Amino acid sequence: KLHLDLADCNQLRYLKMKEVTALSSSRDSWEQKCAELSAKNRDLEDIVKYNRRLVGKHESKISSLEIEKLQLIEKFNVEKKDLQHENQQLQSRNMQDFKVRKEEVNNLLHEISHLRS
Repeated sequence: KLHLDLADCNQLRYLKMKEVTALSSSRDSWEQKCAELSAKNRDLEDIVKYNRRLVGKHESKISSLEIEKLQLIEKFNVEKKDLQHENQQLQSRNMQDFKVRKEEVNNLLHEISHLRS
């Protein structure tokens, strides 16, 4: 048989109250930590939203730069083709001028040769 006197009961009640207080304090501490983590989580969610908006803006900017790049390449290719055509015309004209000058020189040489004789 278990026989507890009043002092033992008071001692047990004191220990149980101490345990309840410790558990309550521990629970409060955990609730505070949970609240802090929730606040940090909200902050991180806000940062993620902000970063997503930035990414969207950058992707939009990249798209417009890609379009601009393609337009510049197209413009460059058109100008290149125009310059190549102009270059061909100049080469052709130079060749014609060269033939005419060569013929003139040959005629002059022929005349000089004829005059010497």
